Amino acid sequence: HIVNVTPSTAYYTTGTKALVCPGANFVESVSAGNTLVIGVGMTQYVSNVQSVDSATQVTLTTDLGVSLGVQTLCSIQKQQSD
Repeated sequence: HIVNVTPSTAYYTTGTKALVCPGANFVESVSAGNTLVIGVGMTQYVSNVQSVDSATQVTLTTDLGVSLGVQTLCSIQKQQSD
């Protein structure tokens, strides 16, 4: 569970691999090495967290290959470890 995440206000920038979610609290919710599943319509992107840069921004280890604008993301979830 990611605290205060609102996928519709989030955006992702290819190249920098930065996922920004205004209002979220990534510091309390995720850490480096966690896996995030990002839903966009019927597509799911999966990447590990490289670093937690601030409460509202994480850098992913794998570039998703596409920039995702505000109102694009449907879900952002932390994959539960077994």
